[in-house]
Amino acid sequence: MDATLSTINGEPTLRFERRLRHSPRKVWRAVSDPAEMAHWFPAAVEAEVVVDGTWDGEVLEVDEQKVFMFRWNQDVLRIELIPDGDGCRLVFTQTIGGGRVGLLGAGRTAAGWDSCLDQLVAGMDGDTAPARSDWLTPMAHYIEKFALGDGVVESTSDGHVLRFARDLVWKPEAAVWSTLTEDAEVGTEPPMRATNGNVPAGPVAERLG
Repeated sequence: MDATLSTINGEPTLRFERRLRHSPRKVWRAVSDPAEMAHWFPAAVEAEVVVDGTWDGEVLEVDEQKVFMFRWNQDVLRIELIPDGDGCRLVFTQTIGGGRVGLLGAGRTAAGWDSCLDQLVAGMDGDTAPARSDWLTPMAHYIEKFALGDGVVESTSDGHVLRFARDLVWKPEAAVWSTLTEDAEVGTEPPMRATNGNVPAGPVAERLG
């Protein structure tokens, strides 16, 4: 099931849902025991599941076999298990911290959690989810779905600026800058990717990097 992105209490929140063929008791161990979480969670975990304990953050809520919620860096993760027939539904939410920068990464984050949760479900069934080789397609899908690539109009002293921002993943700043600008210097022609073919482009007027 696709992730959704909504605003809850003023904070952007990703939501995922999975149906598992196992009881809440069995799934609880997989989502709360650090040794079991190592099979699907994207970081090493060393903690005891106790409220007010530390674990690269802070455990915020524990309701045995029902809810496990904790702060991880700037985000808050919440795992809820809901009985469903002979199995259960797992509802996973991430309240995204980091302001605008954190929100811009929601497409990448959603794709990452999809992969992690697929691994969790497969592991519960005694299997292994296939390794993902194509990350661009699911990230681009979520960027489109969440409208993260839309431009923003900002007022300036001279009028308005249309600004676009996009999360470019796992690349050093210098590499991204070089790709975007093709190292064009002031006074030279702009790189082809900076033009649209419909409006004549003048020479590069300023370099910000």
